[in-house]
Amino acid sequence: MGEARLHGAQKDLNLLRSALVSKDAKIADLEESKVGLEQELEITKQNQSAVKCMVCNIDFTMLRRRHTCRHCHRVCCSECAPEKVQYDFTELGLKPTRLCSLCVHQLSIQPWGSL
Repeated sequence: MGEARLHGAQKDLNLLRSALVSKDAKIADLEESKVGLEQELEITKQNQSAVKCMVCNIDFTMLRRRHTCRHCHRVCCSECAPEKVQYDFTELGLKPTRLCSLCVHQLSIQPWGSL
């Protein structure tokens, strides 16, 4: 009888260890996501103060708006980020979003309307 209880307790202990390892992995993933989000927030804050297009160096005005490339986070005018493309956000899947012309060319992505 004592041996059966010991075996059951060891089984329970192994299950708890396995669950703990799984939870630790999830915590590590969340911490990594947090760091990425904090970096993106810092880039966004810096980009909000941009006064020129980071591709063609033209000044932003009331009529020439800022657009942020969702791949490289450059702040661009509408001429340097002209169209939306189908871009894969891992957590969201494929979504139409604006990328700068440099990233579209570098990644060889087709414009959203030509799919």
